[in-house]
Amino acid sequence: VSTQSTGVSKVSKIKMSFEQQNPRKYDRTEDVERASKVAFNAKEKIHLKRAYPIIYPSPSITQTIKNWNFRDLLTIAGFTVGSSMFSLFLGHARRLNLWTFGAIGLTFGLGMAYRSSWSRLAGFSENTSEQKKYPEREELLRHKVGDTIL
Repeated sequence: VSTQSTGVSKVSKIKMSFEQQNPRKYDRTEDVERASKVAFNAKEKIHLKRAYPIIYPSPSITQTIKNWNFRDLLTIAGFTVGSSMFSLFLGHARRLNLWTFGAIGLTFGLGMAYRSSWSRLAGFSENTSEQKKYPEREELLRHKVGDTIL
């Protein structure tokens, strides 16, 4: 028995059978529409209402760092020491790994402390101590809770 070549390779036969089973072609327009809806919803969520009185509507870097309290400093120290200890837990007791993990923890701790201080000044988290600390900002403290100021 001789095999005759029909001019269609085995790969193209598999591809044709797949297309017959799945007739829907891949259409990127649905993905683009879905992505634009997600982006539009993200823009809507940016305008959050402030739950606490606003000290500074948009605090600068200097104001935010000057506002750090003891808890923020503990956050920085905790992440720095904790990540270094995590390096020891992994079994990498070399000095380079300790410094590297410590630097990663320090960076993360600084970011968390900055975010915490900024959100207190901007009115997104509880800020009774800041209200006492900045009495000159009384005109902003008179706004009702939930007002949007920018």
